[in-house]
Amino acid sequence: MACSEFNFKEADCTHVEVGHHFDRELSVSSSSGVTDLTDLTFVMVIKDSIGGTTLLTLNEVNDAVTTGLYINAPTIGIINMIITDTDSTTMGSGNFPYEMVHTDLLGHSDIFMQGNIQFFTRDF
Repeated sequence: MACSEFNFKEADCTHVEVGHHFDRELSVSSSSGVTDLTDLTFVMVIKDSIGGTTLLTLNEVNDAVTTGLYINAPTIGIINMIITDTDSTTMGSGNFPYEMVHTDLLGHSDIFMQGNIQFFTRDF
């Protein structure tokens, strides 16, 4: 399974070290500038394979220490993806597909981003 070049605007997979707290800031913008996220709700699902079993769900959370998607300042287009050390340990090592979906106030949902996320154990 190859890594998508659209993973958090990087050219490779997003990497989470098993047993460690992970916090990645995503800056959302369009060609016209910063995207206001105020009226959108986000959820991210990590599965064992495409179409497979859900391993971890990241819902919106109210702090930067809980596993989930923390949107502290929606008007400036910043989302923090948080995975606690406990949840990264539970995931174990592997390369897993994810999909993040946003839903607007009318209930319309769209895929916001998708790709692969690698959980790894440092071997040295």
